[in-house]
Order: sequence, then structure tokens, then C-alpha cells
Amino acid sequence: MIRRATIEDKAKLCDIFSEVINMNLSYISHGELQMGVALDEKTLATDHREVWGSYIQELIEDDKSAHVFMYEEHGDACGFIVVRLDKYNQEYFGTINDICVKQSARGGGIGGRLMDAAFEWFETQGVKSFYLESGTNNHSAHGFFEKRGFKVVSKIFHKGE
Repeated sequence: MIRRATIEDKAKLCDIFSEVINMNLSYISHGELQMGVALDEKTLATDHREVWGSYIQELIEDDKSAHVFMYEEHGDACGFIVVRLDKYNQEYFGTINDICVKQSARGGGIGGRLMDAAFEWFETQGVKSFYLESGTNNHSAHGFFEKRGFKVVSKIFHKGE
């Protein structure tokens, strides 16, 4: 079942995120670097769970421009997707900030169902164009995104500590 996450789900969402990113550091992208979840493309911050928890709480509480969908099966949180509305020049567009499915729940279509929920939400908001970013070495996710109609339009470069 897919439903909108509430603040009571914050710990479950943090557990999923932390489990998945700890299992595969190739998921680190510029988003994790910018918010301080990761120190570099191969190293998580020691307080990454707390930092990410603050981020997800802010988005859960934002009922205007963000939506966090969570997938549950028999009361077990298995995955989530975070979507946002952004605006440039009076034109709205969507971003998928995160999509995460527990390793043990992969291969059963949960990611696709979460993506469909995001697409439907964007449609209800009148948004027809949306973006996402992914870690450079997260190749399995890249194939997943391409199968759903996404294409590479840029690369993100970083310089700094």
C-alpha cells in the first residue's frame, strides 16, 4: 500500500534511507553532499541519519510543495519517494528528490509503484516536466529511470571539500 508519510513515519524513513545508503555508497549524490549527509562521494557523515532526518521532517511538514509517499506491506515500511514542486519563470516543474526501496523488497515492483504515485501526484498538480538526479555510479537506478522515460540531460560536477 502506498500512502502519504506522516511525521510519525520519520524514524521508519530514516531507517530505510540509512540501511540502503550504507549498503551501497554509490548512491551518494550531490544532494547528500550539499546537505551534509555525506562528506564526499564515498563517505557518509557520522551523523548522516540525524541530518537526513531533519531534511525529511521538513518535507513531510511541507504540505504545499512537497509530498513523501511511503510503501508499506503488512505494516512494514519497504520504500519511499520524495517529490517536490519548484517554479521558474512562472512555470512549475517537479523534482524527485529521493526514491529508496529496502534491499530485501527489491524486484517486486515497489519502485515502479512509487514512481507511478509520483507521476500521478505531479499530474494532479498540473506538472508535466520533472527531474531527478542520481549518484554517478548508481547504474542499476539509472536503468530503472531510463525504463520510465527519463533521459540524461546534464552531469553535475563538484569542487570543494
